Amino acid sequence: MSQGPSDSQIVAAYQADLATAFVISSITTAYEYVITIEREVVMVWWRKWTLATWIFIVNRYLMITVVIMEIAPASAKR
Repeated sequence: MSQGPSDSQIVAAYQADLATAFVISSITTAYEYVITIEREVVMVWWRKWTLATWIFIVNRYLMITVVIMEIAPASAKR
């Protein structure tokens, strides 16, 4: 009988899958931002600023900020 994968192999595979998922979600998010920026400028930035506008802006750009903050420490460790 052969043994299954060791704990370190399982952890390495999990970390690789997690990194792949992070890259895919980051690329998808960046693509969505690029294809919708023109609409955003017209429909949000040129309108009167209301509470809904502020909520939209915070929701949209807080995510970018969080992703950058997550990537920056990982890059600094290397």
